[in-house]
Amino acid sequence: MRLSPHPDGLRDRAAELERMARDLRQIADGDWPPAHEGFRLDDWALSARPVDALVGIRSGSGKRIVTPQLLVLDEERGLARCTHRTWTLGRKSEGDA
Repeated sequence: MRLSPHPDGLRDRAAELERMARDLRQIADGDWPPAHEGFRLDDWALSARPVDALVGIRSGSGKRIVTPQLLVLDEERGLARCTHRTWTLGRKSEGDA
């Protein structure tokens, strides 16, 4: 993880990590935070990266993307929490990433 040495960059990253920690506590309690509108992956699969991530087509843009690090995957609920946001999962890919 690369942090900006600028104090504003550090504050932004700290706020992001605090949001992630809050979301992980909610997930641990069985209460998923809402996925953000427009952040849906279709044709998704786990990615072969040094860290777990998802690859898929971002709904609305049609672009194939690789998410940041995957923290929690709940296929039954169709939700995934990565380091930056919660994703709603659409149709799962039939093949490997």
